[in-house]
Amino acid sequence: MSARFRARRQQALKVIEHARRWAAGQGDVRACVVVGSYAYNAPRMGSDVDIIIVTEERARYLHDLEFAAGIAPKARLIRSEEWGALTERRVRLPSGLIVEFGIVDPSWCSLPLDPGTEQVLGRACWVLHDDGSVAAALESLPMPPRHPAAGVYGDHLPTGSARGGGGVEPAVASREGSSL
Repeated sequence: MSARFRARRQQALKVIEHARRWAAGQGDVRACVVVGSYAYNAPRMGSDVDIIIVTEERARYLHDLEFAAGIAPKARLIRSEEWGALTERRVRLPSGLIVEFGIVDPSWCSLPLDPGTEQVLGRACWVLHDDGSVAAALESLPMPPRHPAAGVYGDHLPTGSARGGGGVEPAVASREGSSL
């Protein structure tokens, strides 16, 4: 791993930790999860950080990007797009790291799951904060992503790494069963 990629990965993990802390302090946020390449521990240099925020106050996050500053300081909005029930707010940090926030209301993870939600959560999901909404959705999947040594869905950021090198590592497994 190049020094540049190592630095990018550390910055991404710092953003993820900020998201975990931020979500825990928001009364309207029912869940906050990382999906995509960082959730299944296969990021590349150009990978973005995909964070889904499940909230009772969706409009608040669609009209005000103040929340993004608490998670990814100095980020600027580069794209907004609607993907069915999910509204994307894509921001870029000064370093070039892109963080994609998916803002959804609680119905996004209500049962039975929409095929799009099932696909997003089905490969891997790193739960940062959850009131039980996402856990129920994950349990409904044929093979919910899990990591046996880290609790049900890796709802914390463990320190250190089984691979050495230290730092923070995701505590979930991919649908294919490989440990992250």
